[in-house]
Amino acid sequence: MYRIIIADDEPLIIRGLKKMMEWGKMDTEVVGEAEDGEQLLNLLDTLEPDIIISDISMPEKTGLDVLKEINKRKLKTKVIFLSGFQEFSYAKEAVTYGAVDYLLKPVSVEELENAINRAKDQIVQDSQRQSGRLNRQNV
Repeated sequence: MYRIIIADDEPLIIRGLKKMMEWGKMDTEVVGEAEDGEQLLNLLDTLEPDIIISDISMPEKTGLDVLKEINKRKLKTKVIFLSGFQEFSYAKEAVTYGAVDYLLKPVSVEELENAINRAKDQIVQDSQRQSGRLNRQNV
């Protein structure tokens, strides 16, 4: 099961996302939720998520701040951003720092499902690359 944290400063959005998806059928489970970037950063260490679905604009720390911290710590966590802003600079920065996707609210089930599947594919590819490197080092 892939572990997911949902982060948004609007509790209604979190509840809606949790209800709209059939998480188990996607081999995923929502293990936590956060209402700001600081909470999300704190959950990173304790819950060790595979995927984060996050609003890009939140109090305390933004979703981009969290993504930069994930990169700094060299974590394997994949990030999917949701935003009410059709702001090209946000999307460009998100992609620069390795976000899987930048989806506009309101997001459809199909859009979110596709983004989650891309994140899962990237996790598998990263794992295969890592095990390939380990095998070559052990030869």
